[in-house]
Amino acid sequence: REATQGRPVTILKELHGGLQRVPAMFMVDQNLTELHFEPGSASEPAVRCSLQEIQDLYSVTLDGESGFPPGVLGGLKGGEASRLLRIYYQEAGDGPRSFCFLEEDADALSRFMQGLKVLCAHAMRDSAPKS
Repeated sequence: REATQGRPVTILKELHGGLQRVPAMFMVDQNLTELHFEPGSASEPAVRCSLQEIQDLYSVTLDGESGFPPGVLGGLKGGEASRLLRIYYQEAGDGPRSFCFLEEDADALSRFMQGLKVLCAHAMRDSAPKS
């Protein structure tokens, strides 16, 4: 329910050797098929991906630092690594993509990961050929 109504996150972008922090709202569409990360500024592009396109999800806590860009890791402030996530996805007709973002706290990160696993499993089940 929280995900369909939207909640704040911070998208992290490597930019000219630094780290740009973009306040955004995360939400799942009403059909529970797409993730939307909508920046607070109209000058920043939104990040959207179908749940079926998600290939992998990384957190520093569970997967270590090797799955994250050095520029993102180097720009983190104290304690932020425990709130960091990276989503890898494959857009139809395009190459692999990824983005990093910070959750509000470690509990929100855990809820996001658990919820996303359920939503992705549901999306994959719904897209499977019917026999």
